[in-house]
Amino acid sequence: LLRWSSVICLKQDIIGCNATISACEKACFWGRALRLVDGGCSVGLRMDTVSYSACSSACQGSRLWKQALTLFAAMGQQRARANVVTFSVCIGACGLGHLWGAALWWLVAIATAGVELDVVACATTLTACENKEVADACWWISLSLLLWMRTGFVEPNIIA
Repeated sequence: LLRWSSVICLKQDIIGCNATISACEKACFWGRALRLVDGGCSVGLRMDTVSYSACSSACQGSRLWKQALTLFAAMGQQRARANVVTFSVCIGACGLGHLWGAALWWLVAIATAGVELDVVACATTLTACENKEVADACWWISLSLLLWMRTGFVEPNIIA
């Protein structure tokens, strides 16, 4: 889209780019989403939270958890501010990589960054702790997280 936008006289802006990245995410075209982020940066568009969250989610949806986590570092270079969606994608990526300890780290990072925690981030962390190889170590962490949620930080629902 970015490459052809100048040919057909479309305005290159972040909204159009983000819409295209989101479409790639939904179609599981992670490679195209990555190229759009790279291409947007190369034509002077400043990628934002939506850009990186959608691209990371496309990578995570394709089980490319390392790429999803790498995009978080790239956000800082573009001065894009992470939100709870971005952090949840990182937590989910850690779950795909069977990195339950890292998933817990990202959950703590949400609070450290001053981002409001939500039930999706907590549920994604619980899912990351479902790894069968470490079930004995994780069950008490999952239970503690559910109890912590009930103390008023996040209201558990049917998801968590």
